[in-house]
Amino acid sequence: MTPHARAGAAALVTATAVLTAPLAGCWGSSDINPFARPPAPAGPVIATPIDADAVAISEPSPWIVRYRVTLPPMCAALAGGTLKLRFTARLDGAKVDAFVEGPRQRVAVLHGKRVGGDTVAVPLAPGTLDTVDVWVHRRLRSPPVIRDAVVERPDGARG
Repeated sequence: MTPHARAGAAALVTATAVLTAPLAGCWGSSDINPFARPPAPAGPVIATPIDADAVAISEPSPWIVRYRVTLPPMCAALAGGTLKLRFTARLDGAKVDAFVEGPRQRVAVLHGKRVGGDTVAVPLAPGTLDTVDVWVHRRLRSPPVIRDAVVERPDGARG
C-alpha cells in the first residue's frame, strides 16, 4: 500500500467517524439522532419503605458486604418495580451484584455494575419475590452503611 493510499484510507475513516458519531449519540443527545427513543413519561410511583429489621448485613469475605433484604408481603408479587438501597455516603464506583429470589428461582439482575452515587437501584423481576441479595464489593473502601431502603413501583402495579 502506498503512502497516498494510506493517507486516503485514514481520511475516509476519520470522515466516516466524524459524520456518524452524532447520529449514534456519541457526543450527547442530538435532535437529528434517528436511533434515539424519547424517554417514557414518568407516571405516579408508590414507595413502600422497608423496615430496618428486614435487612440482614453480613461480610462473606473481607472485601464484600452482603445486604439480604426480605421484601414485605405487599411487595412480594409485583408487576415490576425497583428496590432502592440508599447509603449514607457515595459508593465511589464500587462494583455491585444483585440477585432476586423467589420460590424455585434466583435471578441475577445486576452483575458487576459500578455505582458512583449513594443509591443502588435493583430492578425487580416480575413474579413472586421473597428476597433481594445485594453484594457490594468494597475493596479498600469503608463498609457502606444503609440510610434507608424503599421499594418503588408504578401506581398501576399489583402489590
